[in-house]
Amino acid sequence: MNDPSVTNESRIKVTYGVPLPSGRGSSIISVELLMDDGFGGQFVSLIGGEFNVLQTSMLISNGIVKGGNYRLKYRCKNINGWSDFSPIAYIMAAEVPAIPKAPTLIQATATTMTLQLYKPEDTGGSEVTSFSLYINDGNSESEPTILV
Repeated sequence: MNDPSVTNESRIKVTYGVPLPSGRGSSIISVELLMDDGFGGQFVSLIGGEFNVLQTSMLISNGIVKGGNYRLKYRCKNINGWSDFSPIAYIMAAEVPAIPKAPTLIQATATTMTLQLYKPEDTGGSEVTSFSLYINDGNSESEPTILV
């Protein structure tokens, strides 16, 4: 459930600019990664700003806030200096929502049924945008498998 190599509500996995192979211009000698606070604040250098670093992947867990929509950008350096920054990427610190409560029957006729659906108590840090409702064959022992 908590795979440390993926983004979730408390950490962000970032993979960015792979340096060009040799033979295609000057070799890349550093990559700098910058990120904001998840709420539109200033960009802060996470790695590669002062010291030459060729790391192109990192797991960020310090200061991550559930539901924060983080902005990231990076740039590369060769013997001639720094490139412009990449376009901004957005990563939300979120994971799948918790299991919601069972639906409640509001009313039913011979051909229709009205149900109350419930938003999960824990949305995983992101807004719930849709529901999928499944029904079983009427046997209370079988799992719901038919998408309504």
